[in-house]
This record gives sequence, structure tokens and C-alpha cells, in this order.
Amino acid sequence: PVEIEVAKAKDGSIDAESQLSKDKLKEHLSRAYTELATLDTDQNLAQDHLDKAKEALGQKQGNVDLLNKNLERLQNKAESIHKLLYPAKDSLLETLMQHPEHSKNSIMKVLNPDLLHRQDLAQEWVIDNADNLTTSLYGLDINLAAIDAPNSASESSKLSHQYDAIKQKVRDTKTELEKAGKELENARKEVRELSAKA
Repeated sequence: PVEIEVAKAKDGSIDAESQLSKDKLKEHLSRAYTELATLDTDQNLAQDHLDKAKEALGQKQGNVDLLNKNLERLQNKAESIHKLLYPAKDSLLETLMQHPEHSKNSIMKVLNPDLLHRQDLAQEWVIDNADNLTTSLYGLDINLAAIDAPNSASESSKLSHQYDAIKQKVRDTKTELEKAGKELENARKEVRELSAKA
């Protein structure tokens, strides 16, 4: 019988049992290739999900950064208005606020705002006759009506309104920033989970 099997193998003929084994092997191999292709597709999908999650994370991080910059800008603006509303003792602004109507229509139109909070200028009003305040600035009269008054010359009520509006924007921005921070953390979590799967 062994000689017959060897003879069959030499002449290329294969018995039915060997053919069946060969067909099963081909079937297993075909299934293995299909499963491998499915795994490859699944991995590609997982990588696509990860890439999209990373992109979303980047966008959310950009949104948080933008909100932080906006918040900082609003807080700086609020601080500037607060300084105008509540000038430091003995500052130039405090002196000018003693006569707000005169100040806002004269010297406040041309004064460098950086000088307003200084306390070392030894300022005092130059008064001509009968307590009438002069409109001269270092002895030079100019047409101040042609110059718009800066924010620093605004009335307290207007500044208070601006200050309140900015403070509300600060609160709104903080709320928005908190929400964006939560979205960012969720996006980071998703990226970590997808990275672990990929």
C-alpha cells in the first residue's frame, strides 16, 4: 500500500482524503485572509476615528486659547475703567475729577492717559479771577471743541455703565471658557481611549 501511495504521489494523482484536506486548508486560509482584511479595515477605521478626535481636540484647544485671550483682554479693559472710576489718592486724575465738567471739556482731551494715575506731578488748578477755571494748557489756548474727549474724560455714570457691561462680558466669557474646558477634557479622554484601541 505504501508503494501504491508513493506511486500515486509520483504520477500526480491524489486520493479523495488528501484532496479533502487540501480543500479544507484552502478554506481555512481563505477565512484567515478575510479576517485579516476585516481587522485591517477595523484598524483603519479606528485610526480615522483617532485622527478626527485629535483634530477636534486641536480645534477645542484653539477655542479655549481664544477664550483665554478674550478674557484677558476684557479683564484688562475692566481694570482700566475701574482705575478711571476710582482714581488713586493724590493722582492727577483725582485732581481732575474735582472739576469733571471743566476737565472733560479741556485738559482731558489732550492729556496723555498714562499720566492720569501718577501721584508725583504736584498738580494744582490755575484759577484766574473769581474762581473761574482757565482753559489754558501751559499758557497755550487751543480749540478744544475740535478734539473728542477720550474715555478717561467720560462721566462716572458712563464709565460705570461701561465697567458693568465689561464685567458681564467677563462673566459670560468665564462661563464659555468653563464649557469649552469641559469639551476639551472630553475630547482628550476620547483621544486617549481611541489611542489605546488603535
